Amino acid sequence: MFGRIVLLLIFVLVGSCSGDLPSSSMDGARAERAFGLLRSSASLVALMRDRDIRPPDLSAPDPLQQLRQELAKSDPSGAFAGMTYDLTRGNTLTVDWLVQTPNRWGRRADDLTWFAMGCKECEPDISLPICATDADCNGGTCAAIWPRTPGRRTTARKVCLGHSDALPVRIHDLVASARDSVDIVELQPAPSGRFTAALRAAIAQLAFSRRKVEVRVLIGQFPPEGVDAAAFLKELVETARSVPGSRVTVSVSAMRSCTVLESCNSFSWNHGKFIVVDGR
Repeated sequence: MFGRIVLLLIFVLVGSCSGDLPSSSMDGARAERAFGLLRSSASLVALMRDRDIRPPDLSAPDPLQQLRQELAKSDPSGAFAGMTYDLTRGNTLTVDWLVQTPNRWGRRADDLTWFAMGCKECEPDISLPICATDADCNGGTCAAIWPRTPGRRTTARKVCLGHSDALPVRIHDLVASARDSVDIVELQPAPSGRFTAALRAAIAQLAFSRRKVEVRVLIGQFPPEGVDAAAFLKELVETARSVPGSRVTVSVSAMRSCTVLESCNSFSWNHGKFIVVDGR
């Protein structure tokens, strides 16, 4: 019986680790030499030629509609329409949709205010000085952030923000506003410092809200380094895990196309960087 179990495990490992990725991949040395080149032998070029896929006429009144029609030529059955490619109308962007970090046009780089991590007189979770007005911030901005104990009926703190510290605050407010789901996708390394503090406080806020929210984090990892997903998960839920009645679930995953026993000719990993709250 033991021998059969061992044989079955070997079969599963061999079947799941075939050794080679599809033939469209190439090793790192060849990929570096060929980066950015499209040759007549490339599958994409051949597809465009065979199906007469043309670039849109940018002077036409609706080039996006043209582009969708050309893309559809690569998908005769329409199986990927609405998933891999699509065209929507009536889209709008809020006034502050573009987040500039740092937002300091026209100033010298050495004129930007920043606050070192670990300062003794700072709020311990976010390492930013306490303030009452901008005058306390040595060129920074005094602004309110989340309470020291998220979810409690306490007033927000005011701390000095350096040139880019408003971004973690914005991320906190976005994640804490979730009603159903939060999806975070990024490339390694895992967030640290003020970004981790913002996410941890936001997840704690969700826990106190009693809303049923699923938080999922996917981190693309590349060789030779990796990501300790379990350790990062522990950091994220450090406060939320002790909240009674919490209905928040948090998952953290780090991956690339092949690991462990596979001898791959190349590697592939997620490069996306986005935060999606409630599917929007």
